[in-house]
Amino acid sequence: MNKIIVEVGSTCTKFDKFDGKNIERIKNVTIEFKKNYKAENKLNPKDVEILIKEVNELDKDLNNIYVCGTSIFRTLEEKEKSEFLENFETNTGLKFDIITPEKENEFTVIGATKHVNEKVAVFVGGGGSTEISIYDKGIKEMVNTPMGAIDIMNIYTDLRE
Repeated sequence: MNKIIVEVGSTCTKFDKFDGKNIERIKNVTIEFKKNYKAENKLNPKDVEILIKEVNELDKDLNNIYVCGTSIFRTLEEKEKSEFLENFETNTGLKFDIITPEKENEFTVIGATKHVNEKVAVFVGGGGSTEISIYDKGIKEMVNTPMGAIDIMNIYTDLRE
């Protein structure tokens, strides 16, 4: 059972292949959704075009592709969100799932703790959000914030150097 998972973040889009047992990174693509959104107060059409092009280059023979978006897509106004979702599906034939911070956190913790048998903290620092979980044979606690690395660098510009 092969499945491709596409996680569209605020800055980095990750393409992974899952064979039922192992996950293999296919590629990372930088699409600066959040940066360009901040500048234009809307999704940049060129960013959306790049995403659609990258998704359409996937091996459609697999017929098992899951595409999800994280923090930047959660912040969209309803009209822009529905227009984006419709455009994406029309141009790729695929659904685009905008996941909650909790679901994003859960997916990451499951992957990060696959071989962990003790209590650990899992820190997920994304471009547009940060999630922290305490894992001990399951998620015991979690906290999510809508601030990520891009936000921090915009506030503390000297960090870029």
